[in-house]
Amino acid sequence: MRCLSCDCALNDYEATRKYPNGGFVDLCNRCFSYIKRSVVVYDRPELEHFDDEIGLDYGDNEDV
Repeated sequence: MRCLSCDCALNDYEATRKYPNGGFVDLCNRCFSYIKRSVVVYDRPELEHFDDEIGLDYGDNEDV
């Protein structure tokens, strides 16, 4: 699977993130960080790795 926004490869954690209606989000953690406050999603925390960047909020920092 690839990110719908930037076309990078998704890891297992990113590829299993779903909307409540069952549709897959299909966004990498970096692209998802821009919308994470606006949407409800279900994910599988057991697939998240220490180096996943979901906690970073790229939308608030224009220097990144």
